[in-house]
Amino acid sequence: MERGYLKTYNWVVNLLQDCDFSESSRRLELRQIAQNKTFMDFLGRTYSISKDGIELVEQQFAWTYKTEEYDYNLKSVLGYYLLSEADVEPENDFCTLEHFSNGVFRGNSFGNILGRVYGSDYKKFYQAAEEIGMVFEAEKASGQYIWKCPKYQ
Repeated sequence: MERGYLKTYNWVVNLLQDCDFSESSRRLELRQIAQNKTFMDFLGRTYSISKDGIELVEQQFAWTYKTEEYDYNLKSVLGYYLLSEADVEPENDFCTLEHFSNGVFRGNSFGNILGRVYGSDYKKFYQAAEEIGMVFEAEKASGQYIWKCPKYQ
């Protein structure tokens, strides 16, 4: 069975098939090295992003906490950034990976944390969710609700 981080990475690589590398590289001020290939610098590392995938090509120093899951999630985020409509570099405003791509990543989201804290007391969950800025979106099924956190979208 394919792991979630590999599915996400493959999803991003599939989206790169329709990427206009020239436009994205120009807009994000990245080094385009071929028609469908761009270099992106990130925290002392250089990644190659192309229609074939995202690969580490150079690093100023070795990262010691490297795992396969971390590497694939990082590559997915970099590819997703190239695909974004952004026209500036990120500025020290970070969020967890699960919030980056609007639900592609899974993990300890606010809703999951609140759900564990309040258990089956939906009224308390509802109040706490609204207090932290979450917005009720819909009821999926009896007892299952969809909430969004607009700050991370």
